[in-house]
This record gives sequence, C-alpha cells and structure tokens, in this order.
Amino acid sequence: MALAIADLISKLEAWADPAWQESWDNCGWQVQPGILNQPAQVLVCLTPTLAVMAEALKLREQGTGVNLILAHHPLIFSPLKAVIQGDPVGDMVQQAIAHGIGIYTAHTNFDQVQDGTADLLAQVLHLQHSEPVVPTQPGLGYG
Repeated sequence: MALAIADLISKLEAWADPAWQESWDNCGWQVQPGILNQPAQVLVCLTPTLAVMAEALKLREQGTGVNLILAHHPLIFSPLKAVIQGDPVGDMVQQAIAHGIGIYTAHTNFDQVQDGTADLLAQVLHLQHSEPVVPTQPGLGYG
C-alpha cells in the first residue's frame, strides 16, 4: 500500500524538522493540495518551476498521477501579496491548485540534517571524515 501524502510529509518533517530552517527561509507547504489522505505520487526537483509543473502534468497524461512536487528550493520566499497570472510564482500556484498538486519544500532544514544535502554530496564525492563547516546544533550544520 502506498504512503499517503500526509504520512510522507510527517516522516519527512520528523527527519528534517521545518523548525530548523533559517529565519529568511520558507520550508514546508508552499501549496497544500487538500488531498492529504491520497497515496503520494511524488515528483522531486531542485526548484519548483513552470517546467517542473509541465513535467508533472505530462506525467499525469501518461498515467502517472503526480499529486505532490517535493522541491529543495521554496517556490515562495517572501510573503506572497498577490497571485498574478503571467507571474511565474502566480502561475505555479494557480496550476497547482487547479490540478490538485501540492508543492512542499525542504530547504535549509534539509541542508543541515544528518544525511541531508551536505552529507549526500560528501558521499558522492567520496569524502572521508567530513564535519559541518557551520555547526547549527549538536552533530548538525552546513557544509
């Protein structure tokens, strides 16, 4: 049985707590789809762009029911004052809502968590004895 969206996000947040994000960051739900009990069909990306949304919709047409975009970088960094057609962020929000696709981000909370961005890069580069350049809490940090 597939993991529901709500359960997937709960597991992700238990590992990379959004409370660990930097003060300027915006981790967590960018667009919450209102379908949290449905099985998660996830498209993973670095930055949620209109090209990523187009890929999600293309996958849907091909029978893969994408209902969640899990991104590293936030779609919305500062308070969104208006959803404007023709603006990339506005268009992403409109399309996500229209198609029932959630957008969730794990940015600076994922950068510093154990086995997060820095640890994965260290593994790919076969680095040994890596430790955080900027410690943020015991055993965790950036770099």
